[in-house]
Amino acid sequence: PILAAAAHDKSAGVRGNAMRALLNAPEPTAIVDLFREVLQDKNVQVRQVAITGLGRLGKAGQAAVPALSPLLAAKKMATRVAAAVALV
Repeated sequence: PILAAAAHDKSAGVRGNAMRALLNAPEPTAIVDLFREVLQDKNVQVRQVAITGLGRLGKAGQAAVPALSPLLAAKKMATRVAAAVALV
């Protein structure tokens, strides 16, 4: 609960660090919705952490494929690349 709350902090650094810490959650399926939500974060680095994290979740992250697919057409090249890697 604390890390999930930190994922909504006003500081991008706190949000990003919270997302990184959540990657070690014992139940990855429990964090997929939060990671999908963070795909809309206003900070590109925080979005990158969410994209990369969803890719690292493997089968647990498959539920996020519909949210990741549109990012293949994002303005930022780094976002497009991260989405492509996450989807592989």
